[in-house]
Amino acid sequence: NNGELQISLDVRTSSLAVEVEGSCCIVATKLEQIVAALISDSTLTLSTDGEKATLKAGRSKFTIAVRSASDFPLLTLPVDQTAMKLTASGKELREAIKGVSFAAGRGDVRAYLNGVLMDVALGSVNLVGTNGHMLGSFVIQGNCDGEGQFILPIANVDDFANFLPEG
Repeated sequence: NNGELQISLDVRTSSLAVEVEGSCCIVATKLEQIVAALISDSTLTLSTDGEKATLKAGRSKFTIAVRSASDFPLLTLPVDQTAMKLTASGKELREAIKGVSFAAGRGDVRAYLNGVLMDVALGSVNLVGTNGHMLGSFVIQGNCDGEGQFILPIANVDDFANFLPEG
C-alpha cells in the first residue's frame, strides 16, 4: 500500500508450510526479482526477524529490509462492496481490462476519470475507461452474487490484469 497501490494475494497450496504466523511488508518489486531469478524447482524458505527478511533457496541467500504491516493499514471499504464474489473467465477479464485501459485518464484532476469503472451486475461485468475525449467499453459474462460499481485506479489496472489467472 503506497497510497495508490495495494495488492494482497492469497495463495492456497499444499506445498506451503507456515511454521510461525505473522505479517510484514516487503518491497514487492525486489521480492519478485529475487524469486524470478531462482531455480523454479528449488525450495524457498522465508524467515523474518523484525527488521529484515531472509530468503534461502538452494545455495542462494538474500536479505531484504522489511517494515511492520501495521505501518501500512489496509484500505477499508463498505461491507456491501467487500462481500461480493465475482466468478468470470480470467482471460476474458484480462482482455477486457486491457481493451479499455487505453482510454482511461492519467493524472486528470477529475479523479473519477483516472481509472477503469467496473460495473458488476448479475450475469455481467461492464468495464469502461475514459479520459473525457476517448471512451472504451467492454462487457463480459460472469456470475456475481450482488451488484455494485467501483473504479479500479489506473495505477492498479496493469497489475490487476497481470495477476488474473488464465482460466
